[in-house]
Amino acid sequence: MINKARQGVEMGYFASLLALTLITFYTPYFVFMGIYLRSLSPSLIFALVLIFVPVIVGQSIRLRLFAQVEDDIAPARREMEYYEKAICDHDYFKETRLLGVFNYFIKLYRDAIVLVNKKTMSAEMRHVRIDLMLRIFTIVGYVGILIMLIRDLLTGHISAGAFAAVFASVGTMYGLAEEVFGGFMSRITRYAATIRNYQKFMDLPERTGKPGVFD
Repeated sequence: MINKARQGVEMGYFASLLALTLITFYTPYFVFMGIYLRSLSPSLIFALVLIFVPVIVGQSIRLRLFAQVEDDIAPARREMEYYEKAICDHDYFKETRLLGVFNYFIKLYRDAIVLVNKKTMSAEMRHVRIDLMLRIFTIVGYVGILIMLIRDLLTGHISAGAFAAVFASVGTMYGLAEEVFGGFMSRITRYAATIRNYQKFMDLPERTGKPGVFD
């Protein structure tokens, strides 16, 4: 638990920086775009829904996957760090060589790496399959947005200039949504798994009793 908590401390710092960027730049952009689309045609507000829903669902699934993986690989990663110390750390290196167990620790170290990589790759492959299905839904949503734009243009709800502006901005919104949820949120979800371990460690109840007295 201490090992997992230390990982959470480091990842919490980077997650905070990413969250600050999301709050100060991306959130205002999508809020203003939503207001603009709503002013043109109320139906166009669904464009943001069609853009965000598949990406949000995908990242939620990714969070659960990597939270489970983090719990599974934590013991193996702890072993790997210990074997690494036994192989090359200044405090253990001499004993490892003198006792002739260098190759033994090398083998254990490699086995731990293989186990960690195998579990991580398995989670990645599951996420890729799910992400593929969600991207198909995203393409359908993109077509739906174009249909709404053409309908509003033909019925006179929006002008040709507004049609061109929204049509051009849809691609930008998709790109930023992918950047936010595929890049920023993807990293934050991976960090969140380790941050949650840190929170669990900090929430552990303290030992009660008189100072210096152990149960």
